[in-house]
Formats: sequence, C-alpha cells, structure tokens
Amino acid sequence: MKKSLLILSAAFSLLAGTISAQTYSNTSWDGAWIASGALTCYVIFDGNGNITETGLPGTTGGQGSYAVTSQGSITGTISFMGNNASLSGSFTNDSTVSGAIMGAFNVTFYKVKNLAVLKGTYDGTATQSNTTLPVNFTVDVSGNVTSSTDLPGPISGHVYYSNGKLTGLIKSGATSPFNEIEINSTNYNGTTLTGTATLTGNVSGTFSLTKSATTSVNTIASAQFNVYPNPVKDQFVIDGNVINGAIKVYDILGNELMNTSITSNKTIINVNSMNLSNGVYFYSITSSGTAVKVGKFIVE
Repeated sequence: MKKSLLILSAAFSLLAGTISAQTYSNTSWDGAWIASGALTCYVIFDGNGNITETGLPGTTGGQGSYAVTSQGSITGTISFMGNNASLSGSFTNDSTVSGAIMGAFNVTFYKVKNLAVLKGTYDGTATQSNTTLPVNFTVDVSGNVTSSTDLPGPISGHVYYSNGKLTGLIKSGATSPFNEIEINSTNYNGTTLTGTATLTGNVSGTFSLTKSATTSVNTIASAQFNVYPNPVKDQFVIDGNVINGAIKVYDILGNELMNTSITSNKTIINVNSMNLSNGVYFYSITSSGTAVKVGKFIVE
C-alpha cells in the first residue's frame, strides 16, 4: 500500500512539474499588445527584444528594448513622456503581462488576439478646445490605418482592440496638433467609438467616430460567396465557392470562440452549439489562406 502511495505521489509530482514547466522567451512578447493603466496605448514588440512602436504622439523610430527570462520575468526600457524609462514586469499568462514603468507606474499589457476586429471605415470628428476636425480613416485586417478622405496624406498608424480596451494612433499631414491623433476609447459597441484623444504636443481632445455599415453578415465583400442571415438566431450559412477555407468567430473582446474549416460550397454554422449569448460577434473567412471577408453578426 505504501509503495502504491509513493508511486502515486511521484506521478502527481511529475505531472505538477510538467504543468508548471512553461517557459518564456523574447518571442513570447511578439506582436501588438495594448497597455492599460498609467500608460494607455498600443505597443508593438518584434519578438527579438525590440519595441518598434508605442502608439504615442511624438514618438519615432525605435521605442525601446526588452529581455524575457525563461520564467517570464521582463526587464527593459520604453519611450515614455519623451524619456527612455525603465520597464519591468512578468507574464501572468500567454496573453497578459503585469508591468511597471520607472518602477512606479503600473501597467497591464493585453495581447491583441484578433487584429481584424476593427476592420472597416470610420467617419466622425476630433475636437480640441473650439476646433473640430472632420476625421475619416480605413483600417485593414491587420489593424493598419491605410487611407483617409478627410485627412491629408501621408496617413499611417494602427488601431487595436483587446480585453475591452481600444486604442490607436493616426498620423497624417493635417495641421498641428491634429497631425497625430491618439485615440483611447472606453465606449466601443462594435459600431461607434467615442473617447479621449491626445494630439501632437500632448494636447488633450476628444473624438467621436462611427463605423460605416459595410461589414454586416448581409454585406458581401466577394462575389464568390454569400453569408446570411443577420441577425442570427440558430445558425448562419456560408454559401459559395470558398476554396480550402476556414472561418473564425470572435467575441467583442477579440477572444477566438471558434475556428473551423469550410469544406463544401454550403457550410452551416450552428450558433447554438457555441453557447453564444445575445450580442455582437465578429467573424473572419479565409480562402486558400487569404483573408476574403471580415464581418459582424448579431445573435438574438
């Protein structure tokens, strides 16, 4: 009996060691993350120990460096308020990092799990004091700001959404201080974006934007297939010639809820089997590895 207990104890110890043996490296901090707390912005890490972009007005070029130990501890520097500030922290899990800047300002980093959630065209205004500027820009499937009909070029930047946080930086040839507009929104419902803006020179402002109605399930981006109906009650259908396709479904926080192959000319997605609550969800469809449609649907 004692021998059996010893064997069981050793087995549990081995299992526990296996479960806790997750290791980290610089590549664990790769891609776009949203910083929330003392510093609110997006941060792009290259996976090789470099911070390539912080999404803050007035920042250019390399914006910091970092090193991750196998246990998940982080040390480095980050461009903050015009200075190279110390950066420290640790991984809570694969998609969350708890950190501090200059040892005093606490920041939590959330990985942007779905870059395509905000894909679409946005129209509205940015306001500073008594000046209001019309703002229009388009975001692609990677979160890049690609074009604008209101803002003079060149236009660039990114807009990301994760864990209930939305932030972005739009750069253009507009008159200062509107040539750089950092947006931070706590009010995003899948269609409208409102919140505070930080403009060039750390000038405070506000913004209000509405997403153009071009990404509903009833709107088709390709003549090769249709997606319907919307709103959805029990199921929706992908109807058409999608070659070697796949569909992913995300909630409004960017969490991936489903990833399944499209293997026929008519694929039925059962919403009930996913146990979705009523609300807004997003999907992305690929054909032969290429993104062909990103859209939104409502579950009733």
